[in-house]
Amino acid sequence: MLAALVMLKKVPEFADKKFVLPINSMLYKAYWPGAKMMDITFVPVHSPQVRKKHAQYKENMKSRELTLMDRITVPKEDYLDVEASLQRYLEESKKALEAGGIVIVAPQAQGNMDKIDITHQRKAFSKFRNYMAQYPGLDYSVLPIGVSYPRSAAEGRPQKGGHFGEKMRIEIGGCYDREKVTQAVSLAGGNADLWMYWQIASLLPKEAVKRPAQ
Repeated sequence: MLAALVMLKKVPEFADKKFVLPINSMLYKAYWPGAKMMDITFVPVHSPQVRKKHAQYKENMKSRELTLMDRITVPKEDYLDVEASLQRYLEESKKALEAGGIVIVAPQAQGNMDKIDITHQRKAFSKFRNYMAQYPGLDYSVLPIGVSYPRSAAEGRPQKGGHFGEKMRIEIGGCYDREKVTQAVSLAGGNADLWMYWQIASLLPKEAVKRPAQ
């Protein structure tokens, strides 16, 4: 997401736009100093990966499953208010769109992944759409972006984690205004998350996509 955001910021028409980016709350402390420099609003959200690490930390902070970095970055609250973090992200997104800005949505939003998983959709995109549906006068467009490491994908290696020395590929999909998104989702069977997954999957190497069993 950060790579896609940096790329978008380099587009002259986007350079002065307000940007909102959801970020794994374990990474927020590391990245927030760059928010003002890049004129970005980072909103920390508690992904399933964060919630798992948080539970491990609360149960046993010396767990072997927790690295030293985990112990430093895992949120220390007694209770992670997942809904509150999501609502803050959606509210900031609305403000940005009202100002003609750009919002990054993480469709699979489940922490590090080996590949995008068509077989198991999370609700990030549909929640975004449902929230914005409360504001019918708010206009926006959707631009799918696929980010991958083709060499790693071809070799059967995970897409997550660091890829030192390997080029990242960023592919841009078709642009859909709000009405076209509604039409496309309807034609695809009404599952907005699955529709978005397939949009992104079409921009990735086939080896970077987990598809339904034939």
